[in-house]
Amino acid sequence: MSSLRCGLVAALEGVLLLPGCIAFHWDRDTRFEVVPGAELDALQPGDSSVDDCLRLLGAPLWVWETAEDGRPGAVLAYGWYRADDRLFRVTFPLVQHAKANFDFQRVDGSLHGLVLFFDEDWALLRWRSGRLEDITSDIEGVPRERRPSVAGD
Repeated sequence: MSSLRCGLVAALEGVLLLPGCIAFHWDRDTRFEVVPGAELDALQPGDSSVDDCLRLLGAPLWVWETAEDGRPGAVLAYGWYRADDRLFRVTFPLVQHAKANFDFQRVDGSLHGLVLFFDEDWALLRWRSGRLEDITSDIEGVPRERRPSVAGD
C-alpha cells in the first residue's frame, strides 16, 4: 500500500513539473437590485396603485405607454443582472513550436425582471416576472433593438 501511495505522489509531482499552464478565472457581475419576493407578494392587482408600487420597488428601469383592451395604459419594467462566469484552461506543449489548449467555460447571466401593467387610472392590472426579453416580447409599444444589417440585404 505504501508503494502505491509513493507511486501516486511521484506521478503527481511529475505532472506538476511538466511545462505548461493551468489557469482558472472566475468573474461575478451584479447590476441593479433584485426585486424581493416579499415586496412582490404585497402587490395586489386591482388594489395596488402606481404609488404603492413605486414606494415598494423604487424607480423602474423603463416606462412605456401601452394599450390594455383598447384603453390607454402604462408598463413599468424592473430588471436585474447576475452573472457567475467560470473559465478553466489547461495549456501544455506537444512539440517545440506547438501546444494544445483545453478550455472549459461556463457563462450564466441574463437580464431578469419584473413588468407591471397599469390601466389609465394607474391601478395595477397584473405583473409578470422572468427573463426581461421574454416577458416584454409581446407588449405593444415596447421599443425593440434593431439588429445591424449589411448593405444590400
